[in-house]
Amino acid sequence: MIPPVVDGAQALLDAVPDYAERLEDSGAIQSVNGEGAAESAEDATQQIANFFSGIDSILDTIGAFASGAFAGFMIFVMTIYFMIYGRDIRRGIARRLGPGREERFLVTTKRIYDATRGYWYGKFVIAVIAGLFVYVPMVLLDIPYAAPLAFNVAITDLIPNIGATIGAIPVVGVALFEDWWKGVIMVVVIVVYQQLENSVITPKVFEKAIDLHPFLSFVVVLFFGALFGVIGTLLALPITAAIKIVLEELRRRPQPAAP
Repeated sequence: MIPPVVDGAQALLDAVPDYAERLEDSGAIQSVNGEGAAESAEDATQQIANFFSGIDSILDTIGAFASGAFAGFMIFVMTIYFMIYGRDIRRGIARRLGPGREERFLVTTKRIYDATRGYWYGKFVIAVIAGLFVYVPMVLLDIPYAAPLAFNVAITDLIPNIGATIGAIPVVGVALFEDWWKGVIMVVVIVVYQQLENSVITPKVFEKAIDLHPFLSFVVVLFFGALFGVIGTLLALPITAAIKIVLEELRRRPQPAAP
């Protein structure tokens, strides 16, 4: 999967200037009186490119590699650590809570773990479906850069509610540059998929994992996204589901009597 995604992304990057020139030569810019804005944007882009080209790329590459390597190493170490000792840590905490609270803690953490695991498994399954749903019609319509654009849709689809729409914007743009009717077809395909995902695929995948009202899901995604950006949108639903589980357990099980 990786070679066609990388090659297609590079080809798409190389084609962006041609798309910009074609857009400037078309009547779309003149119809909105945007020729001057386009030229200003082009000049600003060139200045920004010249500025960044003067920065030492070697040091940037080394710094980025070192930072990414350290982060990846820490994630790997902590993942292995919790895979080996996670259950022992959980049981140790439960024993220290006392006989009255031990069972409640174990049940609550097990429910949170199951909900989180089901959520992420479901998100990746839906992301794969979204990518394939876009990739197949792009190939059938002979739209270029199908692999990187479909991969982008799959990645952005991890963002709840609005991810697929965000990822579909470049897909429709490239399709419109090829032929207007191809762009229309891709709009229809994406709208149909969005409805299927929201009404059929997501409820089926998350039927047991995340039991949240759709309106509440939308609100918490916006709230976490405003506070923490893209990471917040990804973590909003599992965190909210965990809070909901804790509140349910506290309400369902009475507190043990004080000694």
